[in-house]
Amino acid sequence: PGQPLTVHVRMASQPGVGGALSTLWVGSAEALTPGWRARSLLQADLVAFSRGSYLVLGVCALALWLPRRRQRGEAVFLLFFLMSLCHLLATLQYLVDTEGFGLADDWFSWLTLAGSLGSALCAFHVLCLVQRRARPRTGRVLAAYVGAVALLTLPLWSLPHAGMLPLLRLTLLPPSLVVLAVALGGAWRQRDWASGLLAGWMALSIPVGLHDLALQSYRLSIEHIYLTPYLYVGVFTLFLLIAFTRYNRALSTAERANATLGERLAAQARDLAETHQRLRAAEHEQTLMAERQRMTREMHDGVGS
Repeated sequence: PGQPLTVHVRMASQPGVGGALSTLWVGSAEALTPGWRARSLLQADLVAFSRGSYLVLGVCALALWLPRRRQRGEAVFLLFFLMSLCHLLATLQYLVDTEGFGLADDWFSWLTLAGSLGSALCAFHVLCLVQRRARPRTGRVLAAYVGAVALLTLPLWSLPHAGMLPLLRLTLLPPSLVVLAVALGGAWRQRDWASGLLAGWMALSIPVGLHDLALQSYRLSIEHIYLTPYLYVGVFTLFLLIAFTRYNRALSTAERANATLGERLAAQARDLAETHQRLRAAEHEQTLMAERQRMTREMHDGVGS
């Protein structure tokens, strides 16, 4: 009280794109802090917690893959780790604090773009493994596209990343459409709830991506929440759920196979026991017959003498 008051307002802006100003909230710290904490939780904290937990799971998957990397069918663990790492890079902009990462803006935006492209490529290969259907040609074309975009957008070529960022985000559309087509095709063939749910969730990537692109270009109110990180959380969770379901199904199949094998072994054991008894009975009869023949010969020889 009695002192001049100064209000500091930060305006979000990008050169060549535009700018925006959020609503000004006036009140005591006690009244404004809960809303600020809720916004921070939705915009940054939940993203950081989910990325950290999935990265830990990815490191565990990598630890499982290393001793079994030469075995067939174990590549899903490596893909899981790579996908968690790419998701972390793709969501770096939600994890920046006031101190930053010490990276230039162009390299920072390139890392997020490369992470998004890499996550789409990993998701494609994970879908192929989950659906048990190899698509080598599509995989090579997608890998070539991702590599070419990542190479051409390197900051070494002095591209104006700040002004081109919305355009660079559009390069994510082709791999996203490929992954979506693979997910929809798998859901149509398999006709199970897990594949259908995964395909439906991935279909949300198109409107969610357009929403975030419009938000980044200041076409929407900047008080909206970026939704792409939560889309990643959903896709990652569905991959885990499908893997867990398939694992339980494989265990049930193995248990049924073991039970069937046990029944067959028991039946074979009973057959062997019966066969053994018949052989012993036949051997006993043969012994008696041989003894009768010997006695008959001796009696015949005695009478003859």
